[in-house]
Amino acid sequence: MKVHVEGKPMCHKDTTENSCCKKRGSANCPRTFCEPTVVETSVHIEKVANIDFDKQTFEAVLTSEQWLRGVNVTPVRHELMKTDEVFEPLSEISVQAEENVVLPPVHLAFVGDAVVGRKTRHKMSVPCHFDEAFPFDVHNCDVCFLATKSSTDELLLQWVNSGAITVHPRLKIANLYISSVTPRTKTHQVSLPSKYASSSLQRSHSSACVVLQLRRVLSICVIRFFLPSSALFLLATCASFISRSEVTCRILLITVSMLSQLVLVSSFLKTFPSTSTISALDIWILLLIAQYCFFIALELVVIWTEENAKKYKRLMNESSDVREKSRSRHERIASKQLFYREGSKASSCEPPSNVYSTPFRKSHDASTLLGARVQLVERVLLPTIHFFSVAFYFGYYQLISV
Repeated sequence: MKVHVEGKPMCHKDTTENSCCKKRGSANCPRTFCEPTVVETSVHIEKVANIDFDKQTFEAVLTSEQWLRGVNVTPVRHELMKTDEVFEPLSEISVQAEENVVLPPVHLAFVGDAVVGRKTRHKMSVPCHFDEAFPFDVHNCDVCFLATKSSTDELLLQWVNSGAITVHPRLKIANLYISSVTPRTKTHQVSLPSKYASSSLQRSHSSACVVLQLRRVLSICVIRFFLPSSALFLLATCASFISRSEVTCRILLITVSMLSQLVLVSSFLKTFPSTSTISALDIWILLLIAQYCFFIALELVVIWTEENAKKYKRLMNESSDVREKSRSRHERIASKQLFYREGSKASSCEPPSNVYSTPFRKSHDASTLLGARVQLVERVLLPTIHFFSVAFYFGYYQLISV
């Protein structure tokens, strides 16, 4: 116990036959070996802010405590650290983060004249491994406490058994939340260049790391983007329920839906940083574009069939004046034929209107039938395709983001 209070390793004598003294010619030469000093660490996360996706960092304020294992807390004396005060072994434990600033005051715990505990507040820039799968992005960030001087044979950093990492209950992050906080102990391998050999010397340092996993609040993205974009597309498909003769109304509804979709996508893209790869948001936009293109192609077919039907109907139902003039001309020609061909058997001539109406009526019916079939495809197929594409999209990205 006194050894831990003084911050020095507990040493024993090694009298085994396999000791390194055997190399010096003595089989039972005693060798001194030391148990490493164990420092228990706990962290309280107070604030997370200023997330920078370009630098892949965020600012954090946290409070850390380090205690030598085996120290009884009740007789401990608390004091504030003086300027440039050095106390071993806790003073060599540093935070591996960018722009780490120790916020005064630093609380020290003493047993006698030996420092056995430390409580420090840090403001730092935490490096992260940011994911570009917006809005299903998962970001992993590490805050590590490293023993910079002593190796693992001399000093070990470990987490306390319970309550090692706590988060402030009112901590809020814009558009993100902390999905998991995991304590981990690692060993950092440092290569030291050898002065007399070509190979490098390996030195191990103990570290205790806090692994933060940040996720985006998907419900906000669904309410603000996915749900409105789906509603706008389904609004466009409502044009298939309008009469085919109302071509202007159908085109106007589709145009309004597409322009609203463009404004929504542009405004939502500004809230996300630029990525070097295709993100999940880009896939959603491509799915919408593909569905709109398919819908517009079907709608063009409907408009084309409707225009053809109108044209054939106009040709089939000509004005009465044109039909009367054509019938009179045809009767005059027939009477002349009867006058010059006496005794010939004349047949009554079919009016030209009936002659012309037969192929036009067939073309009109064919165009009308084709337009009705395509319109039925629009009403049934487009919502079905959209439903299955949305289900597959969310199912796939939920599986890969777990």
